[in-house]
Amino acid sequence: MSVHLLNRYLLNSSLLNQDFYISQSLTAIPNRRWLVTEPVAVETTREDEMKELSRYFYALKEVWRLRMLQALAGADELTVTELAEQLHISQPLLSWHLRRLRQADIVRVRKEGRESFYSLDRQKLAAYQEQFERLLQP
Repeated sequence: MSVHLLNRYLLNSSLLNQDFYISQSLTAIPNRRWLVTEPVAVETTREDEMKELSRYFYALKEVWRLRMLQALAGADELTVTELAEQLHISQPLLSWHLRRLRQADIVRVRKEGRESFYSLDRQKLAAYQEQFERLLQP
């Protein structure tokens, strides 16, 4: 894998703004883990911010997801079952949409036994709003 593709992989992962340790030769271990040897700095640029914002807005493009966020905004935490009953949506469809919101870091999940409790990540939402406002400044 080339350095460019590796950098793209690192920037698209949820590991942004952390130090990464990979080998000089960029040899991938068969299960796609990288051989750890030396630090590589990952800088967040304006282009990276745009990509992150596009993932955020992509997660918000579905009406069901907006309804989920609205329901979560009215409660501290909700289980998948409570959310499904409140929105009159099937649990598998709800879980599919929640996964997209989790990937965008818009909602947080807390597991307790077999139950999953979902809540809004209000700090992340505020950060996305600030990032969007910065992007629109000349």
